[in-house]
Amino acid sequence: MNSMESLERILLKEIEIYKLILYMEQNKQEAILQRDGALLDTLCIEQEEVLSQLDIWEMKRDHVLDNFQASRRPDEADNTMTLKDVLSLVDENHGKRLMRYGDELRSLVLRLARLQDLNKRLIRDNLEYFNILMSEIREQISVTSGYDNTGKEKGPVTGSLLFNQTV
Repeated sequence: MNSMESLERILLKEIEIYKLILYMEQNKQEAILQRDGALLDTLCIEQEEVLSQLDIWEMKRDHVLDNFQASRRPDEADNTMTLKDVLSLVDENHGKRLMRYGDELRSLVLRLARLQDLNKRLIRDNLEYFNILMSEIREQISVTSGYDNTGKEKGPVTGSLLFNQTV
């Protein structure tokens, strides 16, 4: 398999992985909206595993590009070769496919970035909401003791305190 076929195979695998990450991020959004922390935690752990797979494929892509650059432009070995650089050096068929894969990958990455930003805002909004609720609860409780100075019981403590710290 030549370097361009390897690069195409790697880009297709990266596209597949980014689609899976995007799907997982959408599921995380649902978990955030449903305030399901356990599901969100599970999804984050699963997504970390997928991200480690992506990292492996990105290293493979870098290796293929380094080898391609060494064979085509050995005098520029210190510079990082981009997909645009590769397109200028390959035949039209490979160029069109690589361009299509690159565009799809860019589109997925942009969609993922927007979704991650939205999820971050949703989490921040939920935290603010819970902080408001905690403040309301704290204002409604009495932390005075149910005993007087002589040690006699005054009566039950009203509005007992469930939480005393903001996390």
